[in-house]
Amino acid sequence: MPTSPLSRLLEDFESSRARERADIARLLHDDTGGRLTAAGIELTLLRMDAPPEWGPRLDSLERALEAAFASVRGASLLTAPDLAERLSLADALSRMAEAAGRRFEGALLLSIDTEYRPEPPEARAIFRIAELLTGYLTTGVRATRVELTLDSGPRLTFRANVEIGRPEAARTLPLLLARRQAAQTNLRFLFGNPSPGSTIFTISC
Repeated sequence: MPTSPLSRLLEDFESSRARERADIARLLHDDTGGRLTAAGIELTLLRMDAPPEWGPRLDSLERALEAAFASVRGASLLTAPDLAERLSLADALSRMAEAAGRRFEGALLLSIDTEYRPEPPEARAIFRIAELLTGYLTTGVRATRVELTLDSGPRLTFRANVEIGRPEAARTLPLLLARRQAAQTNLRFLFGNPSPGSTIFTISC
């Protein structure tokens, strides 16, 4: 079966985005992380020669460096394209949602079956779909409440207190990419409006 222009476009976009994420993760880990490590070494040397009265200020600087290290490690992990392989699916989704929640003014709620541990291909697909839908609902539409539920089966469900029409859903890139991910792994992508003013997405076997 010949590949459609839209499928080729989506595939090219996904490949480009994966390369960009890998580059960002590498930059954060190697360059920024290396610079922070060098700063930490300089701070240690400075502390050895500093007068005692500098202690409180050096302690404050050390705490700031440790916080920066933690932020860089977290950002590097989240931008790595293989996050769902390096962590359990539940942990990967939790970290993704935590990062998304920091940019979201509304309520982002998770309910995840931590005992559900799918095979790597399925875990990657579920994580990628969840990432796309979370980003779309928290930044692309005017939702103020988003609920993500993952049950074994698998069954991944998103509910948001915003209504998205089918014409809009048919031309929104994140939803097209999520549908493509679902189709590639034999998952069903269901879209509906269970009640006025709300939207539901369900991905299942």
